[in-house]
Amino acid sequence: MATKVIVNVLLKSGSEVGLVQYPDMPDQQSGFMIASAIVPEGGDVEGAARDIVQTHFDGLMQGQCKLFAAESFIGRDGTWHVAISYFVESSKESIRAKDAVKRMEWISADAVTSFELAHPGWTRSLIRKAMSS
Repeated sequence: MATKVIVNVLLKSGSEVGLVQYPDMPDQQSGFMIASAIVPEGGDVEGAARDIVQTHFDGLMQGQCKLFAAESFIGRDGTWHVAISYFVESSKESIRAKDAVKRMEWISADAVTSFELAHPGWTRSLIRKAMSS
């Protein structure tokens, strides 16, 4: 079975989280999601998290990523997924999306249940874990 390694970087600012939409959403998803990337085979997971910070956002320091979750599951496409999730805490006023991101929204972590999300159950679960870290 093929394996996909996915890195997520969740933006946190107090009780709010920053979620993104991409110009071409993965897995035919719509809605907002945690910033993410697929790591090439043999790639560096921590390096991929730093790359997300560098290529997706202005106003963040690369060394700020903190690991908060690692999990594995079979994805909708039938491949084995290994998801490594980091968060970055910063003032939301200092963070700007770059061209890799179509749109970015800040929402209260408590309001995430009523927000249009890609991969809604998984995204909500990761947000809860990050907010308790």
